[in-house]
Amino acid sequence: MWKLHCMIISLMAAACLVESSLDVPFTEVANATQRRAVCIDGSPAGYYYSVGSGARSKNWLLYLMGGGWCDNIDDCHTKLNQSYGSSRLGPFADFTGILSPDRQINPDFYDWNRIYVVYCDQSSFLGDSEFDDGQGLNLQFRGSRIFDAVVDDLLAKGMGVGENVDSFL
Repeated sequence: MWKLHCMIISLMAAACLVESSLDVPFTEVANATQRRAVCIDGSPAGYYYSVGSGARSKNWLLYLMGGGWCDNIDDCHTKLNQSYGSSRLGPFADFTGILSPDRQINPDFYDWNRIYVVYCDQSSFLGDSEFDDGQGLNLQFRGSRIFDAVVDDLLAKGMGVGENVDSFL
């Protein structure tokens, strides 16, 4: 019985190691602050990037995180204090579903370069403005700059050289 418990514990520990090896690191946009590619709270924008492997490693899948807009300044101020800023993100993300590196789960894209672009500005990757009430509340709506900066970063890493350079999903 003791050996069975040890084997179960060993398998659980091995499963934890495998799970953590799938963690994808956060990548801050290069020169984000200078480029004003910042989140609603002014922190640098970024993305989670898993490098592709094998014969299809020159293909790229960009997944834009969804999220709601803020409807008014009070709503934006509330979201400023929630998780809408890179300063509040974890250093790693688990890729699942269409971003999974598991061939059984994601047979179409498991070996592609997979990027999860974080939504952190409340303007759906479209805005380029800021709000400052003169009393310390400063909100950045830089989605357009974030998207452009992420694409520039990925082009520098080889995006656009693959087989499906004209395909966006």
